[in-house]
Amino acid sequence: GFGQMRVLRDLRRRKVAAGVAEKAVAKAFTGVDETALIEQYLQRKYRAKNLPEWLADEKNLASAFRRLRTAGFGAGNTLRVLRRY
Repeated sequence: GFGQMRVLRDLRRRKVAAGVAEKAVAKAFTGVDETALIEQYLQRKYRAKNLPEWLADEKNLASAFRRLRTAGFGAGNTLRVLRRY
């Protein structure tokens, strides 16, 4: 449910060796579509809201962007998904 960077950051916090953590994350995210993960994350976190309407407000859009970046998703894919709304 999180992006690569978040998983890597969490593994490092748990004192997993950097090389082992990077290999594990690379293997776990092989063939995973990050844009699909972002869509799922948005649907899960904002399920009570009408996303296109809610994200039309600039303040909410910025909040969603920050939340996605904190969840470990890349900026490029995050912007690509948010532009759909």
